[in-house]
Amino acid sequence: MMLLLPQYFFPQEWSEWKYRLPVRIGRSGAGAATLPIDVDFTLKSAECGNPEAEIRLVRQSPAGRITEIPFQLSRLRNWTKDATPPKGEPTVNGRLTFFSESQTPGEYFILHGNPKAVRPVYPTDLRVSGTGPVWSIENSKMKIELRGRDRVKASDIHDYFGECGQIASVTLKSRPDSPFTNRNRCLHWNPGILIPGRGWLNAHAWDPPEQFEIETGPLYVEIRRRGPLPSLPEVELAITYRIFSNRTYIWCGSRVQAKKDVGIVSLRTNEIVFDEDFFTRIAWDNRNRFHDRALAPMRRANGHGDILRLPVDTRLVAVYSPEKRIGAASILIGNSAIGPFGEAATRFHAATHIVKGNAPIGSGGLFFWFRTYIDYGVDWDRKQRLVIPAGTIYGDQDLYYFYDIDEAGNTAGAIRLAKEIEALRRMDIQVGPFPFARDFQ
Repeated sequence: MMLLLPQYFFPQEWSEWKYRLPVRIGRSGAGAATLPIDVDFTLKSAECGNPEAEIRLVRQSPAGRITEIPFQLSRLRNWTKDATPPKGEPTVNGRLTFFSESQTPGEYFILHGNPKAVRPVYPTDLRVSGTGPVWSIENSKMKIELRGRDRVKASDIHDYFGECGQIASVTLKSRPDSPFTNRNRCLHWNPGILIPGRGWLNAHAWDPPEQFEIETGPLYVEIRRRGPLPSLPEVELAITYRIFSNRTYIWCGSRVQAKKDVGIVSLRTNEIVFDEDFFTRIAWDNRNRFHDRALAPMRRANGHGDILRLPVDTRLVAVYSPEKRIGAASILIGNSAIGPFGEAATRFHAATHIVKGNAPIGSGGLFFWFRTYIDYGVDWDRKQRLVIPAGTIYGDQDLYYFYDIDEAGNTAGAIRLAKEIEALRRMDIQVGPFPFARDFQ
């Protein structure tokens, strides 16, 4: 049942919208406007004939003030199957993404039911150029370039960078002389799998991915890619980037799914790669204990170059350079590993690794970190395999944050974002006119 919008409830300017769908958002923590809020909805098609033109989002303050909230509409789908009463009616489903304008209590409403409405246009600083999947995206604060193919194909697929669309570089407009990248111009390296004899099979070797698409709007640009892992058709890989207006972070989601049984030695995700001397300090959060160290004195534990081994669900790794006045962080939103029958998936030495590459110090090696669900260390002979059964899925969602130290501090901005992500994960979103039991905390 949808509530009719009373004339007395909203000002005259909203009187032509017949219906409202209440959205109540319970939140905790600070920084309401920093992270996006996604709200999924369903409406009767008969009450919303043209959702892209009709839908509006408004907020009512406790004092009754009504404010229109800019939003981005996505995931629109019409469902007509079995749509004959009493089984059901044709419906339209979708998602609204927006930024909250206030931390004070208030109620949102999705307005619809106005056939005369014209599609809203909201100002944006987002710009897209190039040809997919090698797009360039920029907003008022940063520019992101996605990786294209090298002119010369490498003999080793581990060193081959195809028309993949992985993050190649990020440049803060406040620090144009210090772009975040590396000698391979591939900042986001994987997900990837190692099978001796077949090599490291990473996302950067897509040339191009089997499927790629882009969605643009006033609040974010979303880039979606999917296809078999390069040279490994037994495994399907999917990666999504979301780049937002007026923000210096990239939301990244990835999925690794075994389509057939496959025997492997290592599976990595969330690998961010820099040149060895690009940063001078590292900070991390381990079970709510925060550490901040100089990188130079940290010793390698093995031939691979590992300097830290942290829990697989470490929520924050930040690196920064007081000299360059820049920093970067990877902040965990969520991850999961699920077997083909919903059971816990195969894991072996699952961890977050921080690595100074195995080249001699000062010789131009790489510095990187990654999350691994399966990993034989370099000291194993690696002649045996761990089998990932068909149907197994490894999924990650992370926020890659790039910042100006003068604006965000050495790590203060990254710590604040990690706390806000935790608050967002706990956020209670209620959609509809029917009351729910109160949540006591």
